[in-house]
Amino acid sequence: MAATRYHLFCKRVRYWARRLGLSSWHIDTRKRSFPGDTETMAQVVIDSPQRYARVEWNSGFKPCADAGWDIEDTALHEVIHIFFAELIREVANSRSETDPRAAEVEHESINRLCAAFLHKGW
Repeated sequence: MAATRYHLFCKRVRYWARRLGLSSWHIDTRKRSFPGDTETMAQVVIDSPQRYARVEWNSGFKPCADAGWDIEDTALHEVIHIFFAELIREVANSRSETDPRAAEVEHESINRLCAAFLHKGW
């Protein structure tokens, strides 16, 4: 059952990365244990300048009936971290809120989200 959940998670990460237009990113999925943490299903490690992300599935995750965990939600959540990584980096590096590159990246992000959720171009 755990292997099935992991494979479904990987499939949904790929799906959401495609839907959110992240084809210029190299996204790996890996299974590993998070020592002492059985409540976190997944996390993402991002190298924004290299456009690389590693989505890590917690092999020690223990689903709890009342926790409301969901593979779909978690896959989308981790991919959205990747989606916003470039925007966050540009804002952090900009000297002001009106930096043109930050505004450009923000609007590219918004347009990709609109396309993903409104099924435009799919």
